[in-house]
Amino acid sequence: MSIYLHREHGVNAAVFNCYICGESQGVILPGAKVQGFKEAGLADSSGKMNKNIGCIDKEPCFNCKEIMRQGIIFISTKDDDREYRTGGWCAVKEEAVRRMGIPAKILERICTKRVCFIQDSVYDDMGLPRNVSINNLK
Repeated sequence: MSIYLHREHGVNAAVFNCYICGESQGVILPGAKVQGFKEAGLADSSGKMNKNIGCIDKEPCFNCKEIMRQGIIFISTKDDDREYRTGGWCAVKEEAVRRMGIPAKILERICTKRVCFIQDSVYDDMGLPRNVSINNLK
């Protein structure tokens, strides 16, 4: 793989995060795959990468993949803004999720995707824990 240096910003590395847990997953070296970064909002108009670009795709990290093999990840969001995560994060075994009384069509989608973003009020009504370290879920 060839890496091309930016005329002004050099290598200009940026960190990307796991879409599920938000943990740092690695470094992007622009020049290795620059096309589309500006359009995706990952770089400014000159090509300079944002310092911490967040998620570049929805591919889970190794730890999240392992947890998703064992159960379903539930992530809480604001009631009025589903894009805003509020810190609730836990994993529940699929057998338990199937006994929660979730409508069949929704249940099958949740079990297929292995990740479920739910509103705070529903998360709390379900009695799911908050502020649990990903390491405690293994």
